[in-house]
Amino acid sequence: MIARVIAFRPMIRSFTLGQRARALGFYTATLVIAYLAAAYLGGFFVVMAITLLLIPLLSFAALYSASTAVAFGQRFSSAHPVKGEQIVYSLRIENRSVIPVSQLHVEFKVVRPLGETELPDLSIYLGGSAAIDRDYPIRLPYRGIYTIGIRRVTARDPLRLFAVRPEVGFREFQVYPRVLKIARLAAGDDAHPHAGRRESMIGEPDYAMFTQLREARHGEAARHIAWRKFAAVGKPFVRQYQASSEPAVTIYVDLRMPPAEAVGAPVLAVEDVTIEALLAVVRYFLSTGVPTAVRAAVGQEVYAFAGRNPDDFDRLYQENFRLAFKESVSPARLFWADWEARADDAESVMFLTHHLDPELFAIIEASVSSKSVTGVIFNGTGRGPRALRDAEQYFNTVRNRGGRVMLLRGPDTIEEDLAGGDVRVAAAAALRRSA
Repeated sequence: MIARVIAFRPMIRSFTLGQRARALGFYTATLVIAYLAAAYLGGFFVVMAITLLLIPLLSFAALYSASTAVAFGQRFSSAHPVKGEQIVYSLRIENRSVIPVSQLHVEFKVVRPLGETELPDLSIYLGGSAAIDRDYPIRLPYRGIYTIGIRRVTARDPLRLFAVRPEVGFREFQVYPRVLKIARLAAGDDAHPHAGRRESMIGEPDYAMFTQLREARHGEAARHIAWRKFAAVGKPFVRQYQASSEPAVTIYVDLRMPPAEAVGAPVLAVEDVTIEALLAVVRYFLSTGVPTAVRAAVGQEVYAFAGRNPDDFDRLYQENFRLAFKESVSPARLFWADWEARADDAESVMFLTHHLDPELFAIIEASVSSKSVTGVIFNGTGRGPRALRDAEQYFNTVRNRGGRVMLLRGPDTIEEDLAGGDVRVAAAAALRRSA
């Protein structure tokens, strides 16, 4: 279905007039000669002078009359596009008068996050009561703000003496990242020998924290049925419990610019993988009852998010544009700043980074012997095969020491890589401590 976003509008809403200097100069010289001939010779030259005087007025009157009846319609195939999609920009130009427009020139404006992209200009003769339609497919390779529409329209009279430039519009799109649905986050038994010894308990409730009764659904276990309520109303109700009273997992997101090693992909490609992986993990944790917090240094400020239920995910999704790569500090430094202000170390921590940061991995190795279970999701987008192999060898060393590291290879393997990692262990341990 075509989403209408800019309605038809008449050309002469506000305009400026411009003259072609050469054409106007030629006309003025001809008119002066005809005037002098009429003044001295009279007769036929008087008629010619009057005709020359009236022709540009008639030409401008035709332009004005036709242009007031020309309308533009701009439509887009999607009002809420998602990264990776292709939308169709449809343009319709309609002349609602019987007077033709001898020349109509349309310039387009398409601005993508990585810079401006040009659509070819459109120059047409628009006959009386005529209309034209044009469709332009536009790909949206990255999340961000896109500007699409008409930059400028110029209509000229038959003599090319005058130009009318109407006020036209364009639209800004917020192109959102993909929401990747993860069915599971693997415990990492294959990643390193230590992960398999920990029982996964994601989403198991704390039975000491009863919250409310709700109507039972088919297939649910009978052990939590409220029998007195069942006896009173004749319908089965079950007790609902809260999983934890404090954030079980805090994710620190690295928003520094990519390193020189990640030259195989644009900056926005690396950024999008980080954001889409973050959204996938947060969505999974919230859907399984794990309260989750997100912390990120955005320039000189700190972005903070805390969610306890699946409905909170929409807030993070809407705020994702605040998370953009720029000059920033390491998530390790933000972690230590939070650590000093924290009363205890009961919270589990994860890092999402695209830097082989020694300070960060020192935290990972040190966490093996501490109560806090800490893991890293490493975004390897843009790194070559050799660089990825070297990184994987280093990660295996960290895993053999008990650390938890997951490697994201690129935008097409995020779901697969997350399913093969060991992020779930961090949340499982956090739930055991909070219970």
